[in-house]
Amino acid sequence: MMSPEAADLINRMIQLEPQHRLGCDLKSIELLKQHPFFAGVDFSEVSKSTYTGVKSRVVERLRELPGYEENKFDFSNQIVPRESLLTANFCNPNENKLILKGNLLKQNWYSKKQLRFFELYSNGQLKYYQDMKDFKGCIVLGPESKIRKTKKTTICLVCQRKNKEYTLIQPDSSQISFAQERAKGYVSMIDDWLKELNNVVEGLKHNQVVESDVQQLDQHASSEDSN
Repeated sequence: MMSPEAADLINRMIQLEPQHRLGCDLKSIELLKQHPFFAGVDFSEVSKSTYTGVKSRVVERLRELPGYEENKFDFSNQIVPRESLLTANFCNPNENKLILKGNLLKQNWYSKKQLRFFELYSNGQLKYYQDMKDFKGCIVLGPESKIRKTKKTTICLVCQRKNKEYTLIQPDSSQISFAQERAKGYVSMIDDWLKELNNVVEGLKHNQVVESDVQQLDQHASSEDSN
């Protein structure tokens, strides 16, 4: 049976209105850390690879499930991220939210640089258009996609679905007006795109881990129901 602390934590985190959910902003995250469910967890030590407090806490809570057998859950190969999931600002892939839009240069296979209008969504879609309205294609990012900065104004990213590399370049002032871009809410600085692209990929990774954990618990619950 689920503990009262776990039930209360879940209830506070799934409130209908996002602003009422525990952990919805930086102030609320601090309250989240202080919840009784996390009693004994030292969050200042979480990012250290040797810290096992969270792992022990999860195992402790899993033991509360009816018919729990410790050898059914192997946490030995779990990788603890350098940043706590409670403090990282990940995009939620399920919201399909528009993250960034703006003009960038896309280098094609013939090394020709084409000015394209890009839209980045939290589900990993990076759509690009010619003249802002003529849809030309979509780069689909995944949890294993790699984004790296190769030059001061250039980034390369790998489209996971096609295992294809794309090169995106920051335009210069002869190609766009940065003042007009900012006035329209567009972003064309390559460092901003690099940050948000990595943020989207981290969100996809986090979502993949959560889905895997849920499936594992569902399988355990199903096996208990069949007994």
